[in-house]
Amino acid sequence: MQALNCLLALGAIPVERGQPLDLGFAQSGEHGSGGRLRPETVRRHAILIADDDEVLAGLIASALALENYPSRQVTTQEAVLDSLDEQEWALVLLDTLEERPGDEARRFIVEVCRRAGTTPVIVMTAWQEMATPAEALPGAGVLKKPFDLDELMQRVRELTA
Repeated sequence: MQALNCLLALGAIPVERGQPLDLGFAQSGEHGSGGRLRPETVRRHAILIADDDEVLAGLIASALALENYPSRQVTTQEAVLDSLDEQEWALVLLDTLEERPGDEARRFIVEVCRRAGTTPVIVMTAWQEMATPAEALPGAGVLKKPFDLDELMQRVRELTA
């Protein structure tokens, strides 16, 4: 099995000072500041939120938007994998997206980390049996549900600094 290294390397987007940057957030389920952010607050890549609990995902997206982190929400395993293939992400916030996780969920987490490459992955789970294998993956952190939103935002700041 190939080594999974999910370290983050952010670069800057060159923009003219004072000019708004259109990040193209026209698709539904994506959040930011109306798709236009001040150049000095732009993060290079958005954060992928993968959770089938749309209320929780919306709360996370709102908290991220308050700190100028653009994000996109997806609710299925297929959508997560497609999103990872389509573009680079600053961070992946990943629920197992299964009612009762098992071996398939473990394989899914490994595949997400493989496709994420250098992008850090935080596995958000209430299932202890998912937390232990996820903690063993290089670059994959675990945030046990229920979690404190301030704790999540601190982890986001640390991983995207």
